Amino acid sequence: MIPILEAPIQFPQSEGVEFCFFLAVIVYFFRFSYPYPYLILGISLIAAISFLDDLYALSVSIRLPFHFIAVGLLLYQLGWFDVFSVSTYVLWVLGVAFMNSYNFMDGINGITFMYSLVVLAFFSLMAYMENSMSFQLTMYVLISLLIFGFFNVRKKAVFFAGDIGSMTLAILVLFMGLYFILKLNTPIFLCAVSVYAVDSGLTIAYRLWLGEKISQPHRHHIYQKLVDKSGWSHLKVSFYYGFIQLLICLGILFLYQTELWIQYMYTFGVCIILVLGYYSIFKKLTV
Repeated sequence: MIPILEAPIQFPQSEGVEFCFFLAVIVYFFRFSYPYPYLILGISLIAAISFLDDLYALSVSIRLPFHFIAVGLLLYQLGWFDVFSVSTYVLWVLGVAFMNSYNFMDGINGITFMYSLVVLAFFSLMAYMENSMSFQLTMYVLISLLIFGFFNVRKKAVFFAGDIGSMTLAILVLFMGLYFILKLNTPIFLCAVSVYAVDSGLTIAYRLWLGEKISQPHRHHIYQKLVDKSGWSHLKVSFYYGFIQLLICLGILFLYQTELWIQYMYTFGVCIILVLGYYSIFKKLTV
């Protein structure tokens, strides 16, 4: 989760509920005879370092090596790890950046639940349609996510995801996205996380332009501005983030088997619309 000074609210104590996603993964691992061992090891490393970070606020220099190891294990699990390939190192860095960006977006009640519910439900449907073992993995995590959502999606949240929860979800989403890009040889699945990606990516670019340190607390995310400047409730903002991503995922569902040029056009179009939307809202709410 983002530093407390960055978040619009101060969350209640989670009392261990942030482990629910990790426990769902572990139950799946033993229930189905140890599938995806390198992925599960990576998730375990992320859960361990995130738990320590929640307790002791570890420095970036301590956390990052574990993040890189976890993403490296994920890429190895996918068969996408070639030490002589530049693309491996690009994906490695982008994967770590994605996980941390996903974590940074966990700043208001309901946003992690609603967004992750849409994305993981979409990947679960894709796994079912493609007869993939990852279907069971997504179903176990979705069940734990629904339990978490019951306590989180309310005006005053009882539980929150914490670093363990949001980082576990992040690496799972990263795995599923890369899995389908590799399995189906299609770029369109990049759009499955496009709402978060555009908000995080453009916010980071803006902060770099301001000369701010990326690791320091800030209030520049669109979801923060909608809460702080427009007075929207946390749940309203979370709903719109999830709903917009849902519409985009429906587009992917209808187009992922079409010709590549159509998929590239869709991916490009989604990015352009989201960037223009970001710019419009940001300009309106920044004084």
